Amino acid sequence: IYQSAPTNDMEYTFTDLNSGNYEITVVDANGCQSESMVVVPEVENALNVVVSSLSGCYGVDDGTVTLTVNGGYPPYQYSLDAEHVSGWTDATEYVFEGIAVGSYMATVTDSHSCTTIEPVVLEESRQMELVVNYKMNDRGEGGEVSLSVKGGSPKYTYSWSNDIGGSESTAAQYDTVHVFKKLTPALYDFYVSDGTGCQKVVT
Repeated sequence: IYQSAPTNDMEYTFTDLNSGNYEITVVDANGCQSESMVVVPEVENALNVVVSSLSGCYGVDDGTVTLTVNGGYPPYQYSLDAEHVSGWTDATEYVFEGIAVGSYMATVTDSHSCTTIEPVVLEESRQMELVVNYKMNDRGEGGEVSLSVKGGSPKYTYSWSNDIGGSESTAAQYDTVHVFKKLTPALYDFYVSDGTGCQKVVT
């Protein structure tokens, strides 16, 4: 039931009504009333928004929030709270970058002033730690280096480069430990990159 407060106005507007049939009743100060039926139709080409987000690396404000529009009438304006507002655009997708960890309200408005609001939460990524263990091969086949990663987001890519021009890299994998073998004497940098592109390096 939608009911207004008593008013002297000769006109009143009910807002935020769902589609359907409504009975409208007007009652005056003497108790006299008038009734009528009103049909609120389904909205054609309703404005719908899909929100996707990706947290940034631990301790860095580099998260992203992507808003994708379906329906509505271009151009659109995209916003992420008051701090991040796009211009009007015909694009049906907009990406906010450099977003800090926190809670936001994502809003899209179309050219007919229709608005859709969706909550967004960017959670802190797990801090990534890299442990490197080295041992010489007793058979004279070079050294072995074991890389163990904690935290971050799978999948992980392991790689190394050295000061004599060598390098090696693995495919992305869920394993949190990888061993590089037959390493010749040199100065090495060892890297681990996780599924969100965050990287840790040990020399």
